[in-house]
Parts: sequence; structure tokens; C-alpha cells
Amino acid sequence: MLYHILKKILQMNKTITIFGGSGFIGKHIIRRLSMLGYKLIVPSSDVAQAQNLKIYGHVGQILILNLKDCSPKLMENIIQESETIINLKTIWIEKKEKTFERQIYFFNKNLIDIIKKHRNKNYIFFSGLGTSIKSKSKRTFQIAKSEEYVFSNLNSFSIIRPSIVIGTKDKFLSKLIPIFELPYFFPVFGKGKALIQPTYVDDVAYAIEKIITLKDYKNNIYELAGNNKFSYLEFYKMISKIINKKKIFINIPFFFMSIFAYIFEKLSLNVINREQLSLFFEDNVMTNKFLEYKDLEIIPQDIEQKMRYIIKKTR
Repeated sequence: MLYHILKKILQMNKTITIFGGSGFIGKHIIRRLSMLGYKLIVPSSDVAQAQNLKIYGHVGQILILNLKDCSPKLMENIIQESETIINLKTIWIEKKEKTFERQIYFFNKNLIDIIKKHRNKNYIFFSGLGTSIKSKSKRTFQIAKSEEYVFSNLNSFSIIRPSIVIGTKDKFLSKLIPIFELPYFFPVFGKGKALIQPTYVDDVAYAIEKIITLKDYKNNIYELAGNNKFSYLEFYKMISKIINKKKIFINIPFFFMSIFAYIFEKLSLNVINREQLSLFFEDNVMTNKFLEYKDLEIIPQDIEQKMRYIIKKTR
């Protein structure tokens, strides 16, 4: 108890800026950091949605800014007032001028160039498992370029590579569970043999809290994943068992699914896009070459147990 009180006192009036803070993971990070007394600045492209974040703090603790109105001068002032800058901002679909290069790489580059001008600033960049400059995914390639720019230009940062992050109202389970409610069949992309290592959202948020409170900015990469590995098919069978609905799993070749994903994109249907489909091609598990939860003295929560909790709240 004394430890938590002391932390609140020590962190009082420290400011953190969180880009992408109104998203799924960002909300959990903001909830944790606000309890520690940090002042939080959240530039957002969806100000109406971001206003809901204010419930996590006291009056004036969480400041929501319209990202579209952030001039270069205002952006520099925000960075200058912040001890730590967190970037979760990303996109999954390119639309006209909103390309992966512009929205991911150049946004990071511009942000890092501002951070470089000021001393004693810490940067936390959210990437993902399997990020590689050799990736065939256009989105992942731009994320990998952003990682390289971080390494080349900053000297106080942490790169976070989470696995598939699950939790209530996540983008993964929230699409899967309604399909399981339908009778008889369930589509499996390819043969469902690729491996995943899901992690619970609050574990990810706790890792960020630890990095910030311990000031663990040692230019490291953290791979954040749960203790259990599943093939996609095994994972789907677990969901089927939890909701007590038997399913016939139908394999859909990636070639045909790519066509459907392309059509969904053109029709602006929020089902699945080609970048999301690419995640099903390869394993999404830790390489064991970088730091992980245990290095932050965090024990990941049991995924099957959390799945039962999430599904119960979702249905």
C-alpha cells in the first residue's frame, strides 16, 4: 500500500503524451497511468470518442486534443512539456492520401525529429511481433522502417512488440464471437496451422506502467505474449468449447480469401482487409531474442481463463 502511495507522490504532475490513446490498448494504459497521478495529453483524430477517457482521471488530469488541429508549433510544445511520449497510432487500410507510409512512417519520423530537439524525453513505440523490414506486408514494412528510425535517432526509448492482444471489445474477438453464434459452419483461413500467442490487454498496459515507473528506457525491444501457443484452429476450437457450440470448420484457401478481403476493402465493409489477412499466413509468436514480461517481473494472465471472462461479457 505504501509503495503505491509513494509512486503517486513521485509521479505527481509528470506529463505523458499518448498518440492513439483512445484506442483499445490506449484506454487501458491511460486507466493505469491516471491512477498513478500522471497528467496525460491525448491527441486524437476522434475527439468525441476520446472524451470518454476523462472518466479515468480527476478534473483536468486528462487533456484531449484534436490531432487535426495540432500545428507543428503546438506539437513541439506538447513534446516539450512531456516526460514520455507513447505512440500507438496506426492504420490498417490505405485510403487515398492516407497511405501506410504517410500515416505510420512519416508520422513517426516527424514525431521523432521533434523529440530529438529536446533532452530527457523518452519514447515508447508500439510495433508488433514479427515486424521485419523484409516483410511482404506494406503496413509491417512501414512499421519496421519506423523502428529503424527510432534506433538511429533516439537514445532513450522502448519498442513494444505485442502479440495478438485480447480483451473486452478488442478488434479480434469482437469479430470472431458473433460468427461463432451462427449455426453449423466456421471459416478457417488456409488450414489454420499458423501459431499465435495471445496476450491479455491489461498485461500489456501493466508492462507500459512498469517501463515508465521504473524509467526502464534502455533502448530495448519487448516481445509481449502470453504463456500459451495455439494454432488458429486450436484457438477456434477453444472458443467453440467455451460458448458450447459445436462447429464444422471449413478451410478457405488464402487465394480466395484475398479476393473477398479486396472486395470488403472496396465496399468499406469492416469485415477483414488484406493487411489483417496477412497475419494468418505466418506464426505470430515470440522469437525469444528480446526482452519479455518476465524481465519486468510480470506473470501473464491465463488466456483461457480470460477468454471465458471476455466471452461472458461479450455475449
